[in-house]
Amino acid sequence: MISFILNLFLLEDDVATWSIDIDRESCIGSGVCLVYAPNTFVHDDDAKAVVVDGATDDLESVQNAVQGCPTRALRLIVEEEV
Repeated sequence: MISFILNLFLLEDDVATWSIDIDRESCIGSGVCLVYAPNTFVHDDDAKAVVVDGATDDLESVQNAVQGCPTRALRLIVEEEV
């Protein structure tokens, strides 16, 4: 499986820095991510998920979006602050 990083968007949280990896090959455009984190995800012209600039959803909402993705096209990468 080929994984493409569409957007690697770093967000600052009180505890961790996190980013989102989107596998464009796996994304089917179900829209689940838009339901759980509407201020983080949108669909592009191909109906594939993308991360918006200035995303404002909290980490829990993004985690729910990632877990709810039916094809597991989203991956959340969390790095603890040192």
